Amino acid sequence: MPRTSSLYPLHQELAPRLPSLPERLRWGLALWLKGTLLAHNGCQDSVAMALEGHGRFETVRRELREWTCDDADRIRAWGPDQEVDVEACFPELLRWVRDLWTPDRDAPAAEPPGTPVHVLCDQGLGSRRLWTRIGELVWHPVLRYPLHITFRPTGSDRVPARQLGGGPGTLVALHAQGHKEPWLLLTDTVPDRTDVDLYACRHWIEQGFRGCKRGGWQWQRTRRRSPVRVARHRLVLAVATLLAVAYGTRHEDARDRGLPPGRLRRPPAEGRPPDAAPRRFSLLRQGAACLVKGICTKHRIIKRLVLNRQDPDSASVPCLGAC
Repeated sequence: MPRTSSLYPLHQELAPRLPSLPERLRWGLALWLKGTLLAHNGCQDSVAMALEGHGRFETVRRELREWTCDDADRIRAWGPDQEVDVEACFPELLRWVRDLWTPDRDAPAAEPPGTPVHVLCDQGLGSRRLWTRIGELVWHPVLRYPLHITFRPTGSDRVPARQLGGGPGTLVALHAQGHKEPWLLLTDTVPDRTDVDLYACRHWIEQGFRGCKRGGWQWQRTRRRSPVRVARHRLVLAVATLLAVAYGTRHEDARDRGLPPGRLRRPPAEGRPPDAAPRRFSLLRQGAACLVKGICTKHRIIKRLVLNRQDPDSASVPCLGAC
């Protein structure tokens, strides 16, 4: 597959960020990223169609397919040492996110030992097997349950969970101002170590689902069934999302300050100004459009990217009690 000049900026961005990927696989990932951004669609055929300038459709499609196929099949086509280790890429991707959160200081190579990991699950996923598996990984489940469940506090009778108030236990009831129903969250952390704001991050996660599906990469149309291929395809979408959101953040910050994106040295510490125009398009869509323009017309991408990190507003989710 010819390496056109428009692929070099993406490859240069990936090389220091994902060092565990072999060289040819980084070029393959750059090809996937460019096609995903051009098509605004992560499905293989749509990506291949958007990359018509890189060769015949079937040739490009075969290259894309071989990137996600089993390692044994790829080694026969590409030669030795061409394995995609998605698990090895995950800490590198996490550090990339942390670098964009804290651009003025080096992020650690990995999370410090003992850093708690919370698994936020929406209602409908509250199974015993899921709870057990999360515990085996030494993670902390935060599972949301429907309002009709009952709960028996220690030393008391079973009562409707929505009626519970303060007391010892691991069922947390949260009721946000202006909402009719509370959240009923089951966790294994003790009440004084339970972050009552944590579940508010679910709203951000929901936006991530939207960006990955109908609002962005159209993942709902996939026909993949192999877990190995799904994991590798999701790595493509994760990197595409990270780049697009970071680029969209810079574009929006520059517009709020009346500057071209290339002249913005760092975003305002306080976030968006109060008089900023309402956001009409998501950061992902803004960033994808800007990336396409930079890659295809200027053959470069902006290096100093930042993600605005905003914590949930604790005042908006008062805790009714933990039992």
